[in-house]
Amino acid sequence: HAQAMMDLGSLICRRSKPNCEACPVADDCQALQRNAIAKFPERKQVKQREDELWVMLQLVNANEETLFIKRPSPGIWGGLYSPPIGLSLTQLAAEIVGNEQIETEYAGAINHTFSHFRVRIEHYVASVNAADVRVGEWCRTERFQKGVPAPIQHILSREEIK
Repeated sequence: HAQAMMDLGSLICRRSKPNCEACPVADDCQALQRNAIAKFPERKQVKQREDELWVMLQLVNANEETLFIKRPSPGIWGGLYSPPIGLSLTQLAAEIVGNEQIETEYAGAINHTFSHFRVRIEHYVASVNAADVRVGEWCRTERFQKGVPAPIQHILSREEIK
């Protein structure tokens, strides 16, 4: 029954050029009785996309290697690697380095659109002692061979620090 109603709507009861004469339920159609067929079917409301702000903290050691962390599965970019990404720079620094007061340098930002929201990723760089970090893998960005999300590759490839 549900499929038949969807077929009826897509073939006969269309927003542009409805075919009321061929409609098997025209006798019960309230839009036709009220002479309001142009108002139905109603247009779908476009969902407003949410905008988010993420920060990416590129930690660089004395060998000019960047820290890459495997992203959790499930989740956005699950199983791929990236520098630490979060909602707060101080929170990331505290979680990864154990010091929320590390000196960072703003290195730019990009906007990226997912299917259901947009995100602005702000990129910060900080030099750290590798011994202070107990998670992830250190590697020069141009040599890292594991999967990295395309927007993150774009951010990292345009930077001076490799």
